[in-house]
Amino acid sequence: MSAYPFNWSKIQSANEIDIGRHFEYDSDAMAMFRNWLPFVEEKIQVLEVGSGSGFFTGKLQIIYPSARITCLEPDLNLRKSLSRKFPSINIVDIPLEEIDFFDEFDAAISHIVIHNLPKPLIAIEKMKQAVRKEGYVICIEPALGSRHFVPDKSVGEAFDTLWQYSIIMSKKRAESFGKIERSNPFYYSYPDFFEKVGLENIRCHGLYSVFTLSDARFDFRERKKWIKRRRELFEDQRVVTTQTLLESGLESSKINEAYQILFDYFRMLEDANKEQLSHIHEQEIVSRSITIGQKK
Repeated sequence: MSAYPFNWSKIQSANEIDIGRHFEYDSDAMAMFRNWLPFVEEKIQVLEVGSGSGFFTGKLQIIYPSARITCLEPDLNLRKSLSRKFPSINIVDIPLEEIDFFDEFDAAISHIVIHNLPKPLIAIEKMKQAVRKEGYVICIEPALGSRHFVPDKSVGEAFDTLWQYSIIMSKKRAESFGKIERSNPFYYSYPDFFEKVGLENIRCHGLYSVFTLSDARFDFRERKKWIKRRRELFEDQRVVTTQTLLESGLESSKINEAYQILFDYFRMLEDANKEQLSHIHEQEIVSRSITIGQKK
């Protein structure tokens, strides 16, 4: 476990990951993945690197039900969530940098993982090591262009105030890596990384995933259930978030004001009927780069 002295669940709980990404990939995105990764359709063995709460594991099982998936997840808290969701799936509890798999899988795939690691090049080398000859390495990573838009300025500012918790904890995690120097991960060139580790037939794709609260494509009851879960998440995290922000020097009054604004907003959303919700255009846009390389 030495590769990760500061586990990711200190920044994001399994519940937070699941709620935050609940609407991230719609049916259009799933169709794109099927088109980009046709080789996963066979009954092949897949290593999912950094499975976390199991969010993307579930997507893989929907898109590729015949694939046999092994999940790599060193974080105990996230692993508990993963095993609850997928009790029969094989879970390996060591960091990617320490795996000793050699030529065992047909594909190794990571979803929003590599940019968080202290040594991304070594991580991709390990993924290559784990796959067989002619096997594939796939990295799905965040790209610049993501945004969270809230029509009400005060609500947006309240979200930004409490988001500082994640920024603070991310900095603490970076500090736990010691003297390792990291460049800005949003400027990583994954095709360059793939080429450096000797992967071939490199292909790149881009994906925008857009969720809008007023979007009629999504079931009204599902959106309402998600709204309630998000409010409960903020309630559950309030004590820890408040303590961390106070320690960083943020005034108690500003923290409390942010929570009051958000809870008023959440209650308004929970009380909204279908017609009212159709006019509330809170929007989450995430952009992803997908890099695919083959081991020869």
